[in-house]
Amino acid sequence: MKFHAIVSQSGLILDFVLSSTNFHDAKVCEDCLTDFHIPMIIGDAGYIGKALRARYADKSVTLLALPRKNMSKQGIDFRPVKAIRKTVETVFSGLQNFGIERLTLHQITSITSRILLTVLLYNLLETEAHKVEPRTLKWTKGIHVLMK
Repeated sequence: MKFHAIVSQSGLILDFVLSSTNFHDAKVCEDCLTDFHIPMIIGDAGYIGKALRARYADKSVTLLALPRKNMSKQGIDFRPVKAIRKTVETVFSGLQNFGIERLTLHQITSITSRILLTVLLYNLLETEAHKVEPRTLKWTKGIHVLMK
């Protein structure tokens, strides 16, 4: 199973989808967009392609994908995009600390429930951490806030 998430710039998980490993990331993301509108999506190298960008544009969504290392950057400065993408990677790293990659459950309902609880806990801790430091991605600060 693969975990796909839509993450806000503040580090909160807005939506997630579980898919089989044989589904392309971009197709899963398109399915997420049917639930609500997001004006801009920043993806990794799996979101590269003119046809894909055109499909997103038809839905009034700007798709920014970081080029692969061996691709031409065509004089474009991707540093702001990389900074935002770092937020997403930090969130996924936080979820790894919660053991989201090591689930040993065998039923899809059990897996979905465990992931839902993990995402809820992560978002709760991030929200509490934002009370003391609004731009932080350190969910551990949320634990300190809740323990006071």
